[in-house]
Amino acid sequence: MEPSVEYIVAVLSILRCGEAFMPLDPTWPKSRILSVVSLSKADLIIGCESSIWGNCCHRLDTFQRLIDDGSCPVLSISMKNNIKEQFHSSLLAWPCESENVRSFCYLMYTSGSTGKPKGVCGTEIGEPSYRV
Repeated sequence: MEPSVEYIVAVLSILRCGEAFMPLDPTWPKSRILSVVSLSKADLIIGCESSIWGNCCHRLDTFQRLIDDGSCPVLSISMKNNIKEQFHSSLLAWPCESENVRSFCYLMYTSGSTGKPKGVCGTEIGEPSYRV
């Protein structure tokens, strides 16, 4: 997801629920996106409509493939649309805070210059240094 209001809302919501997030760059090649999603065992991809369904054809194909093969559901959000129109209100119940203690709050992948990209876990202490 590109830097946006949707990105900030998504990250804060994920952290509030006690889960971890992993930024995906929508400009990455299709093979890298599919590899990172598979290696990380992501449960859900949240994206802004403009970054998921944007003008770049490979993005549409990549995210449609993830949806079609069932490997990872994709949720497309837009602050322009009322989210309650897209989802049943019971799915939006708040709070979703978790009592679970997490060992990390985000996962980033290296460039893969030595072979395959490797996942690096980050904690709340290191999170503010990542610029949106």
